[in-house]
Amino acid sequence: MRTRTSATGSRCEKRLSHQRQCTPRRDREGAFTLLELIVTLTLIAVLAGLIVPRMGRSIGRRELREAAGRFVQTARTVRELAVARQEVRAMKIDLDEGRYYPAKPKRDGEGAAFASRDGEGAWEPLRASWLKPQRWPEAVTVDSYRTPDGLQVVGGTQCLKFFPDGTSSGAAIRLVSREDAYDIVVHPHSGRVVYEDAGRASRGADATSSAGFALDRYDLGD
Repeated sequence: MRTRTSATGSRCEKRLSHQRQCTPRRDREGAFTLLELIVTLTLIAVLAGLIVPRMGRSIGRRELREAAGRFVQTARTVRELAVARQEVRAMKIDLDEGRYYPAKPKRDGEGAAFASRDGEGAWEPLRASWLKPQRWPEAVTVDSYRTPDGLQVVGGTQCLKFFPDGTSSGAAIRLVSREDAYDIVVHPHSGRVVYEDAGRASRGADATSSAGFALDRYDLGD
């Protein structure tokens, strides 16, 4: 005895059969092969190798620029204090530890200052809420410290003095971070504090700025 099947039932069976046949093919077309994954990961690794070092250098350059700027701003403030108070002030710079702080002369019981213009004397930290000890970032170091008489200092604690008439004991300081460097010059005759990207100056990016900076170097013996 034959069983009749409706046209609707026949179409459903054909549709289900067609779905069973097509589904594996669509899955294969939508999946990634092992070779495609390897190629993709290789491209990502190559791009990361190109981008990450540049990002690291950019961050290091920014830290160096900010460190130089903070030192210059602190030095300028200490100079202004020396002129305003009509008393010598100083920046004590520890080249070994990579830190510095504003200082003022110590006084005896009668109020006389121990530190003089010509002698090192005794100094104590200048305490103010807006003028605090600073430390250079770990990646930033002092490559050189030179006095106006041409003495190259490689370590120890240096005393950069600012006097009531606006002059200073003078110094040329180079801060470095990886391949980048900033030069800081404290003008001995005027006490003016300037700084510049050493690499930018050597490339002649700003002839006017470089020329002005060279004049400051000249007063330090160059």
